[in-house]
Amino acid sequence: MAYWIVKTKTGKDESEIAFSAAKEVLDKIKEIKIGDSSLSIRISLHIGSVSIGNFGTQMRSQFTL
Repeated sequence: MAYWIVKTKTGKDESEIAFSAAKEVLDKIKEIKIGDSSLSIRISLHIGSVSIGNFGTQMRSQFTL
């Protein structure tokens, strides 16, 4: 998982760059073969408010979004 802080109010410029990068990664990933099959991944893009920090219990906690 990767995240960036968007500096513009709409995130329009950043979202276009992120979409372009995601598409490029998907195109390149298809070129990787495992046996006769191409490697595949899923990419999700989100713009908006998020919760960030350590989540869990005292026994087990993990930093996440």
